[in-house]
Amino acid sequence: MPSFPDFDLYEALEVTRDASAQDITASYRRLARVHHPDKNLDNADATAKFQKVQAAYEILSDERQRKAYDHPIPFSPFGSGARQQNRPQEYYEDEDDEMDEMMFNHIFRMFFSRASSGPSPFQYAQFETETERRRREARMREEKADRAAARLEKSQREAAEQAKRVAEAKAMEDAAAASKQEAETQSRLKMENIFAANACVTDAEKQACCEHCSFWPKEQMKRKFKCLSCGRKRSMIQYTCPYCALGLCQHCFDTKQFMKKT
Repeated sequence: MPSFPDFDLYEALEVTRDASAQDITASYRRLARVHHPDKNLDNADATAKFQKVQAAYEILSDERQRKAYDHPIPFSPFGSGARQQNRPQEYYEDEDDEMDEMMFNHIFRMFFSRASSGPSPFQYAQFETETERRRREARMREEKADRAAARLEKSQREAAEQAKRVAEAKAMEDAAAASKQEAETQSRLKMENIFAANACVTDAEKQACCEHCSFWPKEQMKRKFKCLSCGRKRSMIQYTCPYCALGLCQHCFDTKQFMKKT
């Protein structure tokens, strides 16, 4: 008699013994999806359940194997001699041929298919290899996500540092501008006091006692003008003192010939 797994094949597939081939196939597909190792990487029980479902389906889906499983032929210790005494010659010869064919098919399937009482070492190796591959891919995805998070953190940190540097530079520029503005204001107040003390009203009177400042506005003239310091017409660029309206050429402004000694 063929050797079948020691567990109930119908119970493994969760079907009754009178289930149709379609019912068996439908139940197998449902259970295979639930217990497939790809969906249960760390669940050994699910893997064992999947192997049972696989073995049960391969036997019950084969009509000859299912028939042999449902109606096992008991072993007779008397061999063929006992049958010769009770049955006609033609009948037991046909029965022997059928049993020989069933035994051959069973042995063939035992060695060349997965319909056995348990998974072979090769099947176990397949499951272990697939599980390890899944775990390796999961680790690679985690490492990739970690690298992306590190790059994002670095980018955000560099952006924050750059924003800090820009803010500090802007603060320094604002402080320098405020300091310059304060110096100009103090210088203007000083010159206004000097002009008042010397009763200076006209530009000529102011130019006579003006100490001038260090920040002269530059103006592009439409034609060459006469410099009020050297008396020459040198260029069309004029520098004008904001206190006394003294107009200078580029040469006199660069050499500071207008500056009064105090």
